[in-house]
Amino acid sequence: SGLPVLVVDDAATDRTPAILATLADEGLDFDVVRCAENRGKAGALRIGFQSLRERGFDRAVSVDADLQHDLRMLRPMLEPARAASASTLVVGCRWPLHPEQPRRNLVGRTVSNVAIRLQCGIAVGDAPCGFRVWPLDRIETLEGRSGRYAWEQEMITRLPWSGTRIRSVDIPAIYHAGDDRVSHYR
Repeated sequence: SGLPVLVVDDAATDRTPAILATLADEGLDFDVVRCAENRGKAGALRIGFQSLRERGFDRAVSVDADLQHDLRMLRPMLEPARAASASTLVVGCRWPLHPEQPRRNLVGRTVSNVAIRLQCGIAVGDAPCGFRVWPLDRIETLEGRSGRYAWEQEMITRLPWSGTRIRSVDIPAIYHAGDDRVSHYR
């Protein structure tokens, strides 16, 4: 895609370092920030965002590692962010609904969307979607109280309070069958 890639290795205990070494040997160009200890998703995102700010970037695209998002949607996700000021959060909206989407995920998505609407008055089509374009200038000024996965939902609530606009972009979702599906959603 021609975009710089930063991988945050959150003190992985699986084969992540070997996989990254193989990808580098195959010629893929990316940088890695390795955490000395597992900080959870919120900590890994914050470390990645800080690293990107130090490198001069004003936006970051986050993509969950569960292979649920089609990376060909990077350009459509970046277009509204580039057209607006840096203070716009672009959130992927998995639409149309996928027939393989687990019911609990759909219920959780609905509850998250309603909670965010009640908290900040902003309608978000798919708050739990892990495909986002973050405005780094605003993220670094917001502390947040939550950790792990809840941090992202908190930021989606706090960003509009700081004057950040939120845009949604419809994206297809990929749901892998049964045992091939990786999810930490509870």
